[in-house]
Amino acid sequence: MHDIGFEQARDLVRQSISPLGLETVPTSELVGRVCGKDAIAQIDYPSCDASLKDGYAVVSEDVAAATPSRPIMLNLVGLVAAGDPCLATVARGSAVRVLSGATIPAGADAVLAEEFAEAGNGRISALACAEPGRNILFTGAEIRRGETLVHEGHIFTPSMVSLVVAGGVERCPVYRRPTVGLLATGNEVLLPGTPPEDGKLFASNLALQQAWLQSRGFRTLVRCAGDSFGDLTAAVESLMSETDILLTSGGAWKGDRDLIVKVLDSLGWDQIFHRVRIGPGKAAGMGFLKGKPIFCLPGGPPSNEVAFLLLAFPAVMQAAGYRRSPYLHLTGVMEKEVSGQSDWTQVIHCRAEKRDSSIHLTPIERLRRLHTMSRADGLVLIPEGVEFIPAGAAVELICLTSELLEG
Repeated sequence: MHDIGFEQARDLVRQSISPLGLETVPTSELVGRVCGKDAIAQIDYPSCDASLKDGYAVVSEDVAAATPSRPIMLNLVGLVAAGDPCLATVARGSAVRVLSGATIPAGADAVLAEEFAEAGNGRISALACAEPGRNILFTGAEIRRGETLVHEGHIFTPSMVSLVVAGGVERCPVYRRPTVGLLATGNEVLLPGTPPEDGKLFASNLALQQAWLQSRGFRTLVRCAGDSFGDLTAAVESLMSETDILLTSGGAWKGDRDLIVKVLDSLGWDQIFHRVRIGPGKAAGMGFLKGKPIFCLPGGPPSNEVAFLLLAFPAVMQAAGYRRSPYLHLTGVMEKEVSGQSDWTQVIHCRAEKRDSSIHLTPIERLRRLHTMSRADGLVLIPEGVEFIPAGAAVELICLTSELLEG
């Protein structure tokens, strides 16, 4: 297949990746997971008519004419606190002391807040009226048994977890998170934690991928393989047996030691694309081996990062049931003109600054690649066919940091 455009590559990824399936987890593990099946309330909340305030359960007609200057006297016949069994009954001319959250006694249809009553000698003086339903939270007012609390496809937030717990839900089906294999290739590559060696480099690409994946709760398995057909084949086969998605880094281009695609060809993968018209990141490829997705990412750090962030990472998220971009997309104003190329999509690393309720974007000069990547607040894409974006133009920023949301 010839080189394809970035938009086509992204569409192919979206069309090719399906959620892995469902697993059921306790509510304590729901935050950040994608709901796999509508969460249905198992109980009413509250489960009974309950008092919203500390006060007195009364018959509303008894206190309809009460005022500070003309109080109405009622007999105090009991006390009910939240969680207590409610054995008391309110008859005409009587009241029951209720605390916030307590069950409303039979016979009462309102709660007179304690600031509008004076108690003493087994009686209360009602100083104000309390119309029917006053200060009462009725059964099922918050949640009704059988109603849908969280719809399939929604991402559980802390507030949603609170909602389903209140509705008596103990466990929920969610989309399973894939385990992701990360394979660094090349004789010169060292895994983090191993002793440094002259002429060799630590696998910073792999570290970046692992950090992003772990930040979203994905489990990763890490391997390193040298530039030999046998080592690469063994590493791919091993990781594929233990993971749901494989990301390889390095060896994806056309050099003498760029072997990873040849290895995958020998294993019979179904290649979807290889080489994308995007800079950096053009050596990116994708395919399936035994039904599992594989992304071949370039070895150069900026190329690896772009291919990972724009193609591979969204695919991992999609496999876990997420339906939106993993990034916040904001609008910013370019401080300087930036150049692209008519025959591919150009990716620009940018710093972002909030000023006067708007976001101002400054492209970072790529003098030192890893420093450029680490300082970027986000990415701006210059689409294929656009040769430059002038200063002052409004553009979309693919936001890579949460700092822009602060303050």
